Amino acid sequence: MSKRLTKKEAEKKAGLILSLTKEKKEIEEKIKSLKTDLQDFMTDSEIEELDTEKFLISYTRFVQNRLDTTRLREERPKIYSSYLKETSSSRFDVKEK
Repeated sequence: MSKRLTKKEAEKKAGLILSLTKEKKEIEEKIKSLKTDLQDFMTDSEIEELDTEKFLISYTRFVQNRLDTTRLREERPKIYSSYLKETSSSRFDVKEK
């Protein structure tokens, strides 16, 4: 059974969600920047693996084959639609006014 919240409690939780989401985005941007720095260094140095005192850092490229669903939908719509699978999900969102 879920706990009943007052509007004030809900507002406080929503504010915390927004604050933490902002922090998360800032952290993710910093991580992306750090990764890019390392990847650029390794690419420029033509290094796939970097063995430091504390870490083993690897950066390798690889090829994957994926289904081009856009092309399949355009060129073979009957086949595309016969393989569609309906899924259900929920979305939760908090926006600042």
